[in-house]
Amino acid sequence: MNNRNVLRHLKRAKKYIDKGWCKGVLARDEYDFPVHPTDIDAVSWCAVGALDASEDASLSTEDVKLVLHKCMKMPTITLGMFNDACKSKKDVLKLFDKAINKLQKYDVK
Repeated sequence: MNNRNVLRHLKRAKKYIDKGWCKGVLARDEYDFPVHPTDIDAVSWCAVGALDASEDASLSTEDVKLVLHKCMKMPTITLGMFNDACKSKKDVLKLFDKAINKLQKYDVK
């Protein structure tokens, strides 16, 4: 896993969530209908959908999910379950910030 690529991916995904956040589906359009995370009509994303929308060929989304999961410290739930349990995008953004800060300060293995 290349920490620089993971960090770049986390920062891009965080921007999607900051634009708009949703629960229960990967992404939604302006009418609140579910859409694919990369759909041009998407206006909000869950944590997993934001990772999918910001994915590129240089990095597997699974590597980024692993870093986020380590920051959750809840081995029994998935990133999607965490997202859907949050009350606001602020909680999801905090998780991304924690992962970003950890990667910037320490080597996450």
